[in-house]
Amino acid sequence: MGPLGTIAEVYEFPHQTLLGMNWNGSEILIPVHDDIVKRFDRAQNQLHTVLPEGLVDVYLQPAETQPHEN
Repeated sequence: MGPLGTIAEVYEFPHQTLLGMNWNGSEILIPVHDDIVKRFDRAQNQLHTVLPEGLVDVYLQPAETQPHEN
């Protein structure tokens, strides 16, 4: 996919940390997990990830097309 954007927020929860990244006007939450976060390049200030298929798409869908919980 290529570069997504800048990490704007770090959300720390008891069982998981999420990175809040702004991309095309939407916030994308990326779980901090060894399978996803592969490397941080300090010299380039870049975080290298392998995102699960469909993760970004979930955040880019209009709200009315997202699944609802009952």
